[in-house]
Amino acid sequence: MFKLIILAAIFFTACGGGDLPEAGNNFADSRYNTGAALTSGAAYVPEVLIMPDGVRDFPSLRLLSVRDPFTQERAFWHEGYVSITGAAEDYNFSAARAQIRGRGNSTWESGAEKRGLRLRFDTPRQMLDSGHEARDWILLANLFDMSLLRNYAAFFFADSLGGGEFVPFSRFVHLYVNDEYMGVYQLTDERDIGPGRLQLEFNADPAISDYFFELDGHIIGWLSEGNYEGVDYFRVENRAYNIRFPARRDRKGHVEYLRDFMHEVYAAAAARDFEEIQRLVDLPSFIDFYIVLELTKSIDVGNFSVFLQVRGAGEERRLYFGPVWDFDRSMGNMAYWTSPEFIFAGYYNVLMTELFSTPEVFELITARWNEIFGVYTVILLDRLAWLAETYQESFNRNFERHSHIFGERYGEEPYWFRMVPVQKQEIRDFPGQVEYLLAWLYARINWLNYYFNDGHLYALTYGQN
Repeated sequence: MFKLIILAAIFFTACGGGDLPEAGNNFADSRYNTGAALTSGAAYVPEVLIMPDGVRDFPSLRLLSVRDPFTQERAFWHEGYVSITGAAEDYNFSAARAQIRGRGNSTWESGAEKRGLRLRFDTPRQMLDSGHEARDWILLANLFDMSLLRNYAAFFFADSLGGGEFVPFSRFVHLYVNDEYMGVYQLTDERDIGPGRLQLEFNADPAISDYFFELDGHIIGWLSEGNYEGVDYFRVENRAYNIRFPARRDRKGHVEYLRDFMHEVYAAAAARDFEEIQRLVDLPSFIDFYIVLELTKSIDVGNFSVFLQVRGAGEERRLYFGPVWDFDRSMGNMAYWTSPEFIFAGYYNVLMTELFSTPEVFELITARWNEIFGVYTVILLDRLAWLAETYQESFNRNFERHSHIFGERYGEEPYWFRMVPVQKQEIRDFPGQVEYLLAWLYARINWLNYYFNDGHLYALTYGQN
């Protein structure tokens, strides 16, 4: 069994401060584990269902292409063929034609040997047990996350809470490119509109049309070339929002409408006007979205990867939050903001800060947290421990292929190690990385529970009486 770095002292650490506890306890401890129940019901876990009976491994996704996708320009589409093998018979297929290109920002720049990819099939296709067909799919490299589990954890937790309209489907696969093994990847949905994904409709009238957009500082940074304010993006409170839907060619007054709508949302939140906030924001979607981001402490929350929608007609028209995305640098996986303590999303994201510090909204967040704590938080820890233990050999293959990630190949760590906490740099194997993740999450869960149920602490933080 995986040994979890949790003792009774972790509760006091969570409540009173200090470092993560030392290694020692076993994850079978009944306080935070339901492993026996999950293991006995393993036949109903999706990772098991997609494989032949008795096989505990990931399916293989195989790309064939005359070009090496990792050495092309990131945005260059090129032809290839995709196959899935090793899964249960219903999920395997062979040589489906597709376009291939790179994806990711820092991961693309940093990971010459393990980069993310996008696939675009000639015709829509279901991938494994996704339950829907689509042309576009993503392969996440999870390069910076040496547990490989952080994006999975966030998606799984969001889905457990209900997930709003859409949580990306994801399954782990072994990736082969031209028969060369490239490691464990996470096959996921693209964030777009279509069956099984977002259900949005365009209307020529900006006040009726639906919208999908992203808080995206990159669009005024290194991706600014070819993107124009008022056409591709707008700003509110000096934050840039990249419009993903409607399509650029269809926008006639839509950018101005969406910008003005968001100004109205910000103004209501800044005024702590709960009645106006209720009129403009779908609070259930905000609250669940916020809890996922606050629990995970994703460093991107202030400027990147926050996805939003505006939809609904008349009095039902509101701002919705989601889908969740991009958690490889979260859950204690950065050299800064490593502590499992302190409010994060409710401090570093301008809009979330204003909503979070509205007393009535805080009360709703607390009530929702108290529904989640001890139920969905336990299920999350349980699933991660079960997955890591059951598929440890499969995950280990990734690090046999990319041994330099642990500093064993070139005699020194990859340069991005400077972004990793010192205590994580010293953990040079997959089980140790999982133990670190589980311990951090357990400490974070307990600290948040203390915070949400201590009105005095909230008052000190936000000046409320």
